[in-house]
This record gives sequence, structure tokens and C-alpha cells, in this order.
Amino acid sequence: MSVLRVVSCEKDDGESGSDAAATVSSSAPHGHDLAFPKVSELRMLLLGERESGRSAVGNAILGRRAFGDVGARTRRSAKAQGMAAGRRVTVVDTAGWEWFPFHGALRETEREMVRGATLCSPGPHALLLVIPLSFTFRAREQRAVEEHLRLFGESAWRHALVLFIVGPDGLRDSTVEEEIEESEFLQGLVARCGNRFHALHGGSRRGRDPIAELLGKVENMVTTNGGAFIPTEEVLKEASERGEAQARDEEELARVKKALEDLEQGDSIVKEDGKEDDEESTGQRKKEAAKNLSSDGKYQQSLV
Repeated sequence: MSVLRVVSCEKDDGESGSDAAATVSSSAPHGHDLAFPKVSELRMLLLGERESGRSAVGNAILGRRAFGDVGARTRRSAKAQGMAAGRRVTVVDTAGWEWFPFHGALRETEREMVRGATLCSPGPHALLLVIPLSFTFRAREQRAVEEHLRLFGESAWRHALVLFIVGPDGLRDSTVEEEIEESEFLQGLVARCGNRFHALHGGSRRGRDPIAELLGKVENMVTTNGGAFIPTEEVLKEASERGEAQARDEEELARVKKALEDLEQGDSIVKEDGKEDDEESTGQRKKEAAKNLSSDGKYQQSLV
């Protein structure tokens, strides 16, 4: 099992909320006393690609079947609460992303991930990135994780922990640490998460409580962050700004498409009349079509 290496992060009150209601003392792993904010509950958001095992992880944390069956696709974010390893926890299972989604499916997945954050109101303490070690993880997968974490703002990586899933057959001749060392992409992902990672094994492992260890690492991360969480309002603001930018891009694309259609229609009319099109008239039509584009003339140069 991996050992958590906590990397300290300065708390930025402008980016993260805080559940710090009181301060108590706790023993640090190396025998030192740490003062940390007392958090009444741990709020966790499960993120990952489709069929990564997010629902199964949620069920394992809560010790009951709170989410869908294994293999069933999660289309809408769902919340469940309970006690786990002596802690009150809120777990939200989100819709998993796909590698080649059509536009509508991508938008819907992003909306559900944002909605998942609202189910953790006032905001999640931890983003658990569920990564099965049986899956290929290269540049494409790393970019997908990074792109989806942008939904949660600039402070998202301070609240992220990689949760590796090891199948019932284990890793045969390697350890989780060795798997990470052999992959530059896994190394990069773990590094972005402040070297925080944990592994859950599908097979039975006696004498240990992997869920208690996981929650201990999440609690240490919350301690390092000063009790901070990702505020729901920040996630909604980020989603709104992203949606407005996408709407502007789509509107601009529609204008370009309309201008090109006007050009093609003009060429068709000329051919039907049996007239030869000269360079001057072609240029004039392009200039007229360019007027249908944005007022800043962004695309005019390419058409005129």
C-alpha cells in the first residue's frame, strides 16, 4: 500500500472555503503534534472515466450498496451519507467521462459533474480521482483528467487524491509504487496531486482496513489545507463562465458557416446562369459575406 507524502499548501481564503470550527491536537505520523481544524464531516467527490469503478468505491467507503450495481453506468450524480471508520462522510458519485463523446454527451457529463459539487454543499473537501491500474493511462488519459478538473477551479489540485484500483488478481510482479515509477503519465498525475495517492484492492487483504487508511489520508489532506474545501459557488461561477465562452464560440462558428454557405450559394447561382465569374465579382461576394461575421473582423482576413 502506498504511503502518503503530504505536501504543505498555503491556504488562500479567496479560493477555498473552510469548515474550521475549532482546533484540536492530533499525533502526526512521525510523532509530532499537529494542530488542525476540526471538521464535522468529510465531503468527497468521486471522479473518473466511465467504468472506472467510482460507484464501487463509494459503496466500499460507506460499507453498503449506496450507489449503482457494478458495471451499471452512472448518468446522474448521486449523494449518500453515513459513518465510515468513525467519521461522518458525504460521498457523491458523478457521471464518468468518455474518450470520444459527441458534443451533447460531453456537455451533459460536465453539467452532472458540476451538479455533483452542489450536492456536497457548501463544497467538497476532496476530489478522489479513480484510476484502475488495469486501464491504459497515457497522454490522452492525463489530458482528460486535467480538462475535467478545470471545472472545479484553480484550487482543485490542492484537494485531489489519486485512488488506484487494483483488480482481484493483483499486480503480479510489481507494486503500486513501481507502476507509478514506470509511467511518466502516472508520475505526472500523482505529482499534480501533491504526491497523494492510495490503492484499493479487489481481493481480500487481511489485517488492514484500506478504507480507514484512505479516510486518514483524506483527513490529512484537509488538515494540510487548513480545513478548506472547494466552494460550490466557485464551481458554479467557473461553469457559468465556461458556458458563456462556449456559447460565444458556437455563435461565431455559426456566423462563419453562414458566410461560407452564402459564398457557395453565390457560386451556384453564377453557374446556373451560365456566366463566367471574374475575380472582381468573386472578391466582392467574399467581402459581402465577411460582413456577416463578427464585428471585430476576426475571420475576414481568411475570406477576403
